[in-house]
Amino acid sequence: MQQPAEQIISREADGEPPLHQKAGDFVLSPTAERALIAVVALLLLLPCLWQPHIMAGDLSSHLYNAWLAEQLQSGTLREP
Repeated sequence: MQQPAEQIISREADGEPPLHQKAGDFVLSPTAERALIAVVALLLLLPCLWQPHIMAGDLSSHLYNAWLAEQLQSGTLREP
């Protein structure tokens, strides 16, 4: 048995929240969003803190290549 159109009231018009929300409808407050970002950043850095030594074996070659590229761009060195 169907109700007449005049008697049907939507849940939103009645003041009740919708039964199902879309995934994009959830919004955090700016403070909660900043706190979430800080917690995620700390969790990502946590493995670095418990390592006794972080190895950067090829750092010297990267520094040399950066220095060499800077020298070439400034004209101090010529390309062979």
